[in-house]
Amino acid sequence: HVRQKLGLHEQDRVIKIDRLRSVNGSVIVFVQTYIPSFLCPTLLDTDLSSGSLYAALRDQAGLAVVTGMRVVEAVLATSPMTTFLEVKKGSPLLKIESISFLADGRPLEYYEAWHRADRSKIEIEITAPAVPGLPYMAEIP
Repeated sequence: HVRQKLGLHEQDRVIKIDRLRSVNGSVIVFVQTYIPSFLCPTLLDTDLSSGSLYAALRDQAGLAVVTGMRVVEAVLATSPMTTFLEVKKGSPLLKIESISFLADGRPLEYYEAWHRADRSKIEIEITAPAVPGLPYMAEIP
């Protein structure tokens, strides 16, 4: 599933990053991020507990997201999200599925995030790709 989203072959490896994010001590989102390991192998040794993933990708490998596609869906909380997000089974969550692309059109990152609907606000900005050859939203699998 992840390899398909990132356009990888079966033998390609990914780095999986699980993060639980909070604001002012209140848990708001659980994120599972996948990065092709060949793009930034030093990421495995990076402490992301208080730093930015995008800053680490930029600083360590010169990688920058230029565009992406995100899908937001309302879902009901099930295990293990009930534990991670400290909510009851069946509580409303907002699930975001995202693919981010480099300037040359290659996928850099795939993630799934589960946001507590009672503590989150999602703002979406829509822009057309400025780089020739990048897929438009309708072309993204």
